[in-house]
Amino acid sequence: MVIWWKSHSINIPIKIELWKALVWSVSTYGCESWTLKESDEDRRRAFEIKGLRQILRVAWTVRRTNEWVLQNAGTNRELLETVKN
Repeated sequence: MVIWWKSHSINIPIKIELWKALVWSVSTYGCESWTLKESDEDRRRAFEIKGLRQILRVAWTVRRTNEWVLQNAGTNRELLETVKN
């Protein structure tokens, strides 16, 4: 994966902003013309949480809810809303 996600010298809020600027732009490229199905929306939600879990270094074996991840990241679910608007 990307090396800056593993760096301890970069703060988590900065990592989240980099993730939004770099990863979201690639993942949403051309999505204005897509027809979103329910399964596509589920994949986008999972993609957003998976990225935040990687940034926060929360292992998949640790039982943490998605709300916990969003609260510790200091953000809300935004990816799907940017795609729909």
